[in-house]
Amino acid sequence: MVMTRISNLVKAYVYEGLERLEDPSIMVKQYIRDVKDKMIQLEDSLQQKRKHETELIYKVRTAKELISRREQQAMMAVEKNDDELARKILVSKKEIGEQLVCSEQHLKENREEIKGKEEELERLKVKYEQLKERSLELIVRVQGIKTEHLEGHSIRTMHSVTDEFDEELNERKRSDEIENELQLLKTKK
Repeated sequence: MVMTRISNLVKAYVYEGLERLEDPSIMVKQYIRDVKDKMIQLEDSLQQKRKHETELIYKVRTAKELISRREQQAMMAVEKNDDELARKILVSKKEIGEQLVCSEQHLKENREEIKGKEEELERLKVKYEQLKERSLELIVRVQGIKTEHLEGHSIRTMHSVTDEFDEELNERKRSDEIENELQLLKTKK
């Protein structure tokens, strides 16, 4: 019981000290950097997905051409009364058809992933712009508060503004994390 109380007391002072050390403008700048990094990673991922899409489109087109060619070859073998060759060609055509189905399914899934990533990138761009605006607002507020403090006003105003801002940032961050997780679930669906 005593240890629990001491532990809680230490935690309280540590967290209080950390909160006093955190400069909201620095925290916003870090959030901006984090969002920018996520955008870069997402753009790289999108580029890879688009490249893969191109490869899959080529694979589908090639498979369709091969199926058509195998159909013609089978017809020629039947016309020459070579049923054994026609069977081999039809087996090959069937295998290519199965590969085609798989490639088309992969292409569909890849396109859905691209769409999801494009939507996520748009959301991140909006968030990035909002954070930049909030950063400017915060800088102006902090400068205004510093001016008030120099004129003899209480510094408590600055803490309440930064606390409100931190709460709003944390809420937005939680909301964005939930949205990202929801999008991830939708893409898995």
